[in-house]
Amino acid sequence: MKNQVKLFILLFAIVLVMHNISCTVNIPHSPILVLATDNKFGSFTCEMLKTEGFNEFEMDSIKDIKITLKYLKNFDVIILPQTSLTNSEKNILSNYVKDGGNLIAFKPDKKLSDVFGIIDVGGIIAEGYITVATNDEIGKGIISESLQLHGEADKYYPKSVKRIATLYSDEATSSEYPAVVLNDYGLGHAIDFLFNLPQSIGYTRQGVPLNGKDTRFINKSVKGSDYAFITVKPGVNYSFIVTY
Repeated sequence: MKNQVKLFILLFAIVLVMHNISCTVNIPHSPILVLATDNKFGSFTCEMLKTEGFNEFEMDSIKDIKITLKYLKNFDVIILPQTSLTNSEKNILSNYVKDGGNLIAFKPDKKLSDVFGIIDVGGIIAEGYITVATNDEIGKGIISESLQLHGEADKYYPKSVKRIATLYSDEATSSEYPAVVLNDYGLGHAIDFLFNLPQSIGYTRQGVPLNGKDTRFINKSVKGSDYAFITVKPGVNYSFIVTY
């Protein structure tokens, strides 16, 4: 299980490093902006960055009134965890990439399909697997075996994009749908994880929430390096910490 967590984070880190993710000199902001909230593991993205040594980043909400195209252009990279977007927010992000920005998204709103060069075909693959294209420069050094993901991945057909990883319906059965894609859009680059990567890593570490008898959730007072969950049963509460 720990190896799977490390491999997912390694893939994320490689994508960051290989696509011009570097600190711009003499700017008043960090090079990376995470547009996240606590919903759907969004803020856990920051723990992932710190785990891999990316400490120069800021966190805001896409809903903040200061999030304009002019403001986003202060950052080399925007990371967008899973969230719904208004048409106005979609246009701001699209224009940011078109004008030369770099966008990395986890299970993004379908309004951004054109930016990522994919076509929504409807449907999902739940609790599936992915395999990384190890013959590609990005995937070199990552194992070729399928890796389980937790949660749902959206089904898309790729257009003229680079497929970094492919979705599998089970450990051995490949699908026609990509799991991670890279698209050149205007002057910029857009990388789409078609599943919620922070959620998948969080569930791999703490266990997938069970339907019915048990419910597990994050103890937010514990840092990502000391992730925890609490198990709640009808009439009885138990809590304990699992460290990695």
